Amino acid sequence: MTGTAVAMSAAALLTAWLLRVALARGFDGWLDVPNERSLHAHPVPRIGGLAMLAGVIVATAAALALGPGEEPSLTVAALWLCALALVLASALDDRRGLPVLPRLAVHAGAAGVLVATLVAQGGLPVPPAGAPAVIAGIGLALGTIWFTNLYNFMDGADGLAGSMTAVGFAGYAWMVPAGDPLAAFSAAICGAALGFLTCNWSPARVFLGDAGSIPTGFLAAGVGLAGAARGYWPLWAPLGLFLPFVVDATVTLVIRAARGRRIWQAHREHAYQRLILAGWPTWLVVSGYAAVSALATAFTVAAS
Repeated sequence: MTGTAVAMSAAALLTAWLLRVALARGFDGWLDVPNERSLHAHPVPRIGGLAMLAGVIVATAAALALGPGEEPSLTVAALWLCALALVLASALDDRRGLPVLPRLAVHAGAAGVLVATLVAQGGLPVPPAGAPAVIAGIGLALGTIWFTNLYNFMDGADGLAGSMTAVGFAGYAWMVPAGDPLAAFSAAICGAALGFLTCNWSPARVFLGDAGSIPTGFLAAGVGLAGAARGYWPLWAPLGLFLPFVVDATVTLVIRAARGRRIWQAHREHAYQRLILAGWPTWLVVSGYAAVSALATAFTVAAS
């Protein structure tokens, strides 16, 4: 719980500070200018993800330094290194814009490194060798890439991604035994999301940006795979913890693909977007998603 409080405080303070700096110095390149996908009417800084992830670093380092029995692990190191690579690439995308293929290449590289690390450590349901092992590894990597982008697709309403992150990683932290660094890591992400929400709840003053949503989606999948490899939960647990995101994003994009539309283009056809455009208050829609996520998380924890 200490790590959660540290991360929450650090993320809240850093978010407020970055927001003040951005507004004072006019960081135009970091503004989310409304487009055909947007639900907001005015430009909003998209730097909150940097503060949130910095809060995770502070809290995780403190927990590993002060927590008895907790030592850095290869899994957490791999998660961090891959997430930082995604932060750098996504920050560049936020600032200048990157084509789809280079972005997906970085996502695929991060997913591949993580899956290879976990497979080498053992525990994942992957055949020992040969073509079946390769196919299983590719499948896990593709699932990780999907989760990575799923967060970006769904990060379109005030407080939505932050609340889903807080609830989902709280579920991870609850299921990981004390003493495993994965517990401190998950608790830190939960706390940092809560701290970010102090400036992101409707009406939002700051957004995650790709530099926040992309690595957070990756970590949602990565921690899920790491915990499954350790036997803490079944492989399907991440789907339960982040159920509203998974269902809304997947169903919407399948429908768009069936209609012959380009699924990578910005749009406002997700269920949460339709509800808000229909006149539902943003806070009410997001609260509903958070409630569903909490119920799904409770079920997942109980079933695991």
